[in-house]
Amino acid sequence: MSNEIAQRMMKWYNDPEIASFIHPNFKEEDPHVFTIEDVLKQLEPHAQITHLFIMDEDEVIGEISITKDFHWLMRKTPDSAWISILIGEKSYWGKGIAKMAMRYLEDECRRLGYKRIELGVFDHNLKAQQLYERMGYTPFIINEHITYSGGVWHNDIRMEKDL
Repeated sequence: MSNEIAQRMMKWYNDPEIASFIHPNFKEEDPHVFTIEDVLKQLEPHAQITHLFIMDEDEVIGEISITKDFHWLMRKTPDSAWISILIGEKSYWGKGIAKMAMRYLEDECRRLGYKRIELGVFDHNLKAQQLYERMGYTPFIINEHITYSGGVWHNDIRMEKDL
């Protein structure tokens, strides 16, 4: 991965408007400040994780991932995949990119043989919740007080969809 891409991702991860939606903050303090090294470590090749970039021509605008046997799965079954999505470039928000990325993730999970997808969304990320519900994901458990942001504890809503 190029240093330019890592710099862009570090910017997303440290942007207060984005960070509170993607990385849990387990303490009543400022969130972790990501470094280039953190980003590179997170994206190191791993047998259980497929990381892909969302591109517009030559520009990286987001990232998606599929994780097998994710340690935070609430329903651990061999045919369950954990997915994540981030549209980091705000100029692309509201343009249907997340929906296209979700469709791609679902198709890729089917191709890989998964029968179920699980994801987590923090309760203050209302736009993501609405998208997931429109795409057929249903909430099945709420983990209370999982992440701290803006002086408030937020819940983690687990959603699932059978493929």
